[in-house]
Amino acid sequence: MKKALEDLIFLGAAEDSVKLYGKMWTLHTLTSGEQLSATNATGDYDNLSRINALKIEFVGRALKSIDDITISNAIEGLEFVRKLQPAVVNKLYDEYEKLQQKQSETLDSLDEIKNS
Repeated sequence: MKKALEDLIFLGAAEDSVKLYGKMWTLHTLTSGEQLSATNATGDYDNLSRINALKIEFVGRALKSIDDITISNAIEGLEFVRKLQPAVVNKLYDEYEKLQQKQSETLDSLDEIKNS
């Protein structure tokens, strides 16, 4: 890949921490490839189960740390998130959706600045 285009890979990437259940959870937005892997991993589920599986896949891949404990890779994140109670996964997924919204707003702002 051309060096001049590499900055586009991280354009709009977002990360944030949220305090939930007495812990500080750090999440980051997924790349297109990570999103594709997450959705692909849920292909064997029926429609109802797939909704929950998608939440687990997205949160597991987006999780960077809990308090001062680093989640080193997607496999570790997924193994952990699969053990959580569904209500906790749902709340973390809600926070991930907020992060995606923040990412979209940031990209829209950058586009507006560039086009003005």
